[in-house]
Amino acid sequence: MIAACAQIDSHGPITKELKITFAHAAARYLEQELRTEKASLETETYLLAPVVKLIGDLPLNQVHDGTLKEFVDERLADGISHKSINLSLGVLRHILNIAHKKWRVEVGRKGETRGSGTHR
Repeated sequence: MIAACAQIDSHGPITKELKITFAHAAARYLEQELRTEKASLETETYLLAPVVKLIGDLPLNQVHDGTLKEFVDERLADGISHKSINLSLGVLRHILNIAHKKWRVEVGRKGETRGSGTHR
């Protein structure tokens, strides 16, 4: 993770050999947002916890609708509202966008994380 953060900090592209997991990306995002004293950081941390629990070990390029289906199904089975699930997916989508645009990390193909909400 230290090597990944160093490469991200240098604003160089992440090499294909270095697989950044969603858990690493989420931690990096939260660390950066902590420095900016973002007001919603506590809420985003809460929303990310169940996502990281289920897909944290996946490389970013393997995060897409198919891998998020288990997360959505499990949360619905636990009685979590569609709105709460969509809020979690919104934070996830934001992290993937930052990873792709700012950190230049290869993420799931364009559009695969779009529409992964429960649409209610």
